[in-house]
Amino acid sequence: MLVEKIKQKDFEAVLEGKEKIQFKVGEVIFYIDKNYKITEKIGKGAYGQVVKAIDLNESEQEMKNCAIKKIDGIFDHILFAKRTLRELKILRLLEHQNVR
Repeated sequence: MLVEKIKQKDFEAVLEGKEKIQFKVGEVIFYIDKNYKITEKIGKGAYGQVVKAIDLNESEQEMKNCAIKKIDGIFDHILFAKRTLRELKILRLLEHQNVR
């Protein structure tokens, strides 16, 4: 299986008031809400990795599938931080029901 669930004794289950689960996809570790289940790796780029996941809390079938993007090291260089911020602003401006 591509996705391996990591078990760690001292892993904090609650971050920002929500229960999180730790998943390892390739060499990248994702911390996601427990209501998501990662099913496969979609792609990898210069700044991060994207995985396909299922939202277990969603009732509508077409809304169950989603993508989760993890961006690593955005604060390593000012340019990475600016590009990430720009991407997030553009996504917010879309005001699309599938972008949360």
